[in-house]
Amino acid sequence: MPRLLLPALLIPVMLFGCVKESHPEYKVTSPTTSEPPPAPPNSSDPGMQGNSGQAAFSLMDRSGFLQAPIALRAADEAQISPDFRQQIIHYFTNYQSKLRPLIDQAKKKPSDIDRLTNSAKDVTASFAPESQRISKSPEFPKFKSRLDIVQAQVGLLTANPLNLENGFDELHVTPAQREKLDPILSNANKQLQLQQTGAFNGANLADLAEQTIQNGLQTRAALRAVFTPEQNKTWDALAVPTTQPR
Repeated sequence: MPRLLLPALLIPVMLFGCVKESHPEYKVTSPTTSEPPPAPPNSSDPGMQGNSGQAAFSLMDRSGFLQAPIALRAADEAQISPDFRQQIIHYFTNYQSKLRPLIDQAKKKPSDIDRLTNSAKDVTASFAPESQRISKSPEFPKFKSRLDIVQAQVGLLTANPLNLENGFDELHVTPAQREKLDPILSNANKQLQLQQTGAFNGANLADLAEQTIQNGLQTRAALRAVFTPEQNKTWDALAVPTTQPR
């Protein structure tokens, strides 16, 4: 079964290099991707061991739960029919709702991770027919194209948001726009630093991962509200050079 993927940039950011993998990998049914991501990094820093939420984060990552907010945003932006958009929204919203109780249980009782992982496999298997149907739709490439763009942009903003400033010249950002953009990126960078500090200090990794995704999506929305439509098209093209903006 193909697995829901987070962009490569997102994975190390949410892990903060501190999740120690100890459970077997499994692939998840998804209408988005077909290649598994790189294995999460292991940490040799003794100060990074014993963080809470590792089991829940592991389940969230393997099941593709964290992909849903990005896919939902892509569905909202993609130039697809209302009917196909609703199909995607239905798929990911229901998928999240089925997995949420398992993730909550993993937070409360990490020792049950093997049982919960098997339950998550059953959930993903039940979504296989719907996933295959969505993937075969002639409208799917438009959704996937938009998904690639959103993934790449959120990946940048959750890895090093200040790096976007390197592209301001190519985006032809005006001085007036920069006055609005700089505080947005500075705030995103501050949030990222706080999350990294929280991870090092034992904050719940599962909660941090979800918050990281939400922060990235919110920052992206704030930036796109400042950019002109033409600048947004340019940013889309720069984010995924081989993908035509849609």
